Amino acid sequence: MNPTENMNSTRYHTLNQAQKEAVFHRDGPALIIAGPGSGKTRVITERIANLIREDNIRPWNILAITFTNKAAKEMQNRVNEILGDESRGLAIGTFHAMCARILRQFGEPIGIASDFVIYDTDDTESLVKSIMKELNTPDRFKPRQIRNRISTLKTMERTQDSAYRLGSDSYLDDLSINIKNIYDARLRRANAVDFDDLLNLTHTLLTEFEHSASFILDRFEHVLVDEFQDTNLVQYEIARALAQKSRNLVVVGDDDQSIYSWRAADIENFHRLIADFPEAKTINLDQNYRSTGHILEAAQIIINKNSGRTEKNLWTDNSQGAPVQLLTSSTADEEAWFVANEIRKHQNSPNVKENGFGVLYRTNAQSRAIEDALISNGIPYRLVGGTRFYDRKEIKDIVAYLRLIQNEHDIVAFQRVVNTPARGIGNKTLSMILQTATDTGTSPVAIAVKLVSEDAIPGIPSVTSRAKKAIQLFTSVYEHLASMRDTNNVPQLIDAVVTKTGFRAYLNTLDKDQPDRSESRWENIEEFKNVAAQYNELEEETSLHLFLEQVALVSDVDQPENNEESVNVTLTTLHSAKGLEFPVVFLVGMEEGLLPHQRSFDDEQMMEEERRLCYVGITRAREQLYLTQSLTRYLYGRSTSGSTSRYLKDLQNAGIETSETPSAQSVTSTRSYNSSYTRKKYNLGNGLRESQIKTENSHHNDIEPFKAGDKVRHGRFGIGTVINIKQDGSDWEIQVAFESQGVRKLYQSFAQLSLQN
Repeated sequence: MNPTENMNSTRYHTLNQAQKEAVFHRDGPALIIAGPGSGKTRVITERIANLIREDNIRPWNILAITFTNKAAKEMQNRVNEILGDESRGLAIGTFHAMCARILRQFGEPIGIASDFVIYDTDDTESLVKSIMKELNTPDRFKPRQIRNRISTLKTMERTQDSAYRLGSDSYLDDLSINIKNIYDARLRRANAVDFDDLLNLTHTLLTEFEHSASFILDRFEHVLVDEFQDTNLVQYEIARALAQKSRNLVVVGDDDQSIYSWRAADIENFHRLIADFPEAKTINLDQNYRSTGHILEAAQIIINKNSGRTEKNLWTDNSQGAPVQLLTSSTADEEAWFVANEIRKHQNSPNVKENGFGVLYRTNAQSRAIEDALISNGIPYRLVGGTRFYDRKEIKDIVAYLRLIQNEHDIVAFQRVVNTPARGIGNKTLSMILQTATDTGTSPVAIAVKLVSEDAIPGIPSVTSRAKKAIQLFTSVYEHLASMRDTNNVPQLIDAVVTKTGFRAYLNTLDKDQPDRSESRWENIEEFKNVAAQYNELEEETSLHLFLEQVALVSDVDQPENNEESVNVTLTTLHSAKGLEFPVVFLVGMEEGLLPHQRSFDDEQMMEEERRLCYVGITRAREQLYLTQSLTRYLYGRSTSGSTSRYLKDLQNAGIETSETPSAQSVTSTRSYNSSYTRKKYNLGNGLRESQIKTENSHHNDIEPFKAGDKVRHGRFGIGTVINIKQDGSDWEIQVAFESQGVRKLYQSFAQLSLQN
């Protein structure tokens, strides 16, 4: 079948012309500019399938790079649905996962053993902290600060790019360089790499050791990079090197959705691609399948203000839909109650019930008021950006045991578990073990074993009998677990760690005053065992080091999964909202200093990124978009007067509908203000249409729900006694003396008090 016949086949009838062009582009590089909701995932998967099925490209000669494990899994599943077994051997994964595989196979020429371990952010920060302690670093410098400087230094070394600068503090720079040298030496000694190393070492291998890397450089005839706007310079250089021979580098991205510069994402990669591949074809995916016309119009108005962007003209065949709604409240708590009330009003709509609501905000601190309002209204929600599963203490403890079983030189893992559970090994003894291990190049485990044996270590003072007994508790556990490594699978090893260390009892002591917390921690351990069991069932090769690699490579931009069908409200920062979509979106806190954030005011590039962030938030909405602002907000420890966001002023002629809440008398009454909304009393400019919004609870009710003396329960404040009750318009104002919160004045439509029997 020739390309034209292929393009016109029945299978591709639902693709628009630009999508077909992207799927069937063959020889040479291409830049696919994919606007939000333009069907880019389908384009990528159809392109991969078409290369294999129609062009007879072998799957192992295709590389597709994504930015999250979730996206990689989704892409693989979609290709499998089209091709079945024909897709076997296809390389799909994140940059870090791909680099890890390359280094395990070909890293020997640059001094990387195939069984290296990967240190995550906490591990590297712990290592930096220990080095700073050895060097008596001044307390004003924090381990995370130094770790971030080390990361920047590594990027600078690899790219020699002037865009990466440390700053103006020469002492801090010199200190960071000194710590980095020790840090890198410790990593190599522990046969470990960090996330920066995965990229930088792969780049070194591909660009400076081409002969050793010839197999991998010759392997890929087609290289695809998704979310190209999120790549940093080193990642771009890796992709360029892999496609240098074939010139078949196809990237998919949108410069208008570049919002991760703080993670070193470099929007200049779009220009670098054109410079390095001048023959690259540009294909624009402008048709939006997600949002209504009103939402898309608002998004386009916002983003058009940015300069230097790739010109695009987003459009949709969808209906105009409901106008964008602007709500002005007097406080952040009032704003939150509005959100909760609107969610209740829409909750039973079939499409919304299935796909949910998104509440988006610029800073994590904004979630507090929203969470309070949702809890008080009995609305379950999921919080994106809370403590990730693999960052939870109990999980990191078990992983550290597994890492030490795999590699006894892993000094960070040793430090984490040697006194977990507590064994009484003092700081002096522990410091001596670590220092001896560092000075002699011996594993800390070996030093610990030697200390409790009869043979003294030359030059090292013997330890007390009490210290020996404490160390013996650890070494006996370790030697038992290490002996099981080669004969037991990962789930069995986890069971052995939990059993041998008495981990369940340890969790009980850890949270002895909070049994529910202890049980929650144990449930996390059980879930981790489930992860290991599933890995054991699905993977052909189930070695411990590969399992640990999978755990380490879980990306922090992956979204947590939640299978509770009743939870259809998602709270998330705008940065974490990327890749999500909802029928109804609330974009809260549309004020100067929040969106755009005050940290960006003095930097033009950061201000442009803030605008892109607003654009990303708006385009998460499919059917209904609410924008909210508050006249006052409690920020940075004080109450501040809110100033209307410039983005709202940009939209003043876009025909959005506006409303405002009644002014609150106090923070207490704000959380329970009357459920009817009044006409907006001020304008942002000409062209804004006004409307009056009524909540579902505004109907008149003459039946007194309680009487003075009744015991009632509130979702947040607990049990209280009704002091007074009176009718206020269509609602009931109720004064309640709560056992733990004092006297509160509430409105029944919001408080939803229930009689306590």
